[in-house]
Amino acid sequence: MSLLTKQQATLDKFLKENHYKALATREKYTRFLRRLARTIPKPFEDMDNDDLTEFLNGLVDLKVHSRNTIRQVLKFFFKWLGWKQDDFGLAMKYEKVPRKRLNIPTIEDLEQLVEAAGEGKHGVRDRALVGMLVYGGMRVGAVCEFPPNSWDSGQGFMTYEDVELTPERIIEIHIRHTKTREERTVYIVDPNGIANIQQWRNQHPTKKPNDPFFCTFHHDSWQPLSYNTVLRIVRQAGKHAGLKLGRDGIHPHKLRKAWASHKEEKGVSRGLIENQGGWKPNSPVLREYVELNPSKVKEQILEYSGISPAEKPKPKPTGRVECRLCGNTVPKRYPFCMHCGAPTDEKGAEMLLKEKTERRKISLQLSELEERSERKFKELEDLFNAEELIQEQKLSQRLSKESIKWSKAVVAKAGEKLTIKDVDEYFITYWKLVELGEMEINEAPGFKVLKQIFDYFEKSKKD
Repeated sequence: MSLLTKQQATLDKFLKENHYKALATREKYTRFLRRLARTIPKPFEDMDNDDLTEFLNGLVDLKVHSRNTIRQVLKFFFKWLGWKQDDFGLAMKYEKVPRKRLNIPTIEDLEQLVEAAGEGKHGVRDRALVGMLVYGGMRVGAVCEFPPNSWDSGQGFMTYEDVELTPERIIEIHIRHTKTREERTVYIVDPNGIANIQQWRNQHPTKKPNDPFFCTFHHDSWQPLSYNTVLRIVRQAGKHAGLKLGRDGIHPHKLRKAWASHKEEKGVSRGLIENQGGWKPNSPVLREYVELNPSKVKEQILEYSGISPAEKPKPKPTGRVECRLCGNTVPKRYPFCMHCGAPTDEKGAEMLLKEKTERRKISLQLSELEERSERKFKELEDLFNAEELIQEQKLSQRLSKESIKWSKAVVAKAGEKLTIKDVDEYFITYWKLVELGEMEINEAPGFKVLKQIFDYFEKSKKD
């Protein structure tokens, strides 16, 4: 059955003016208002309180929570049409719904969940993702890709530059696309969450500022994760951790509720919880989320009454161990302390001993290689010196032969007039042999003609 033309026009105008609402919210408005239009075939502007009562009386087959949701939609819509609060009759009054237990996971359960998330193929990424939901308390839409036409028409996922490590060594997350359309900054101070997120930051495949912080690995496309992917990661981690928390099990939004409840137990102010969780001041939704752990009721009553509770050993978190050297707690999967570097278990001690043995072995190999290199270098140097000596000897022999040949020529010219060129050639050859130590001055071939040469010089000076 189609809607009346005027009904459709009013509904389209309403959805257009409320385009900023989440896609799921607008779909809910459309579904319930179209049901109202089919039940009461008249324009919305002509409807009165009796029409709404007739419509609600026909919803007896629905659960109380669903009927209250329809009342909420009708009130919002008719107030948009101009109705006042007093215009609604008794049928529009919310029915009381017995509050069900939320089955909030304990801190130990959450730590086991984070550890179990690292058992998959992409363990580093999944552990950081679950850790951010557990220790940041944010909506799942802040870390994965938004559906089309959802809260924001622009980019709808957390980018690499939105997650930073501050100088105080805590994680700072800038949430720019939120359900309430208000940007905020979330801080994660838990050491386990900081370690997991920082490890993924260091191993991020691209580390580009505008790329999604949590991305896929399909064909190196690095696309943002979808909601279904995040849901699957969380549920698989809960299955591996053995968590059984009611019929619905574990899901991302339950982690947000658990975060708010545990902050309330620790005495964190309601205003700070609303700021970090992205709720508006005095939000009724937060009151539904926060649930006091029954195990904490007795402790708070004793504390309020001034009675000291009986001393009992403080249970250690199953997912963390205490470093024997510095006393800080570190994730159980780490064989070494992230603060001082000391081994935290036998596995870490064995790894440290093995590493030292390998270093010692490598050091000995390097020393042996250095000695062999020095010996080889000395051999090469000796070989080079020997080759150089052989070359000098060959040169000496050649010069000696040339000197003897020249000397014979000088002797043959003893009775002739010597030129300056003849004298230069003789002295060049002669002093070269003397410098090499191949002959003494009185052993030079043609020594007897030296007197003639000196006489020649003396005569040339006089002339």
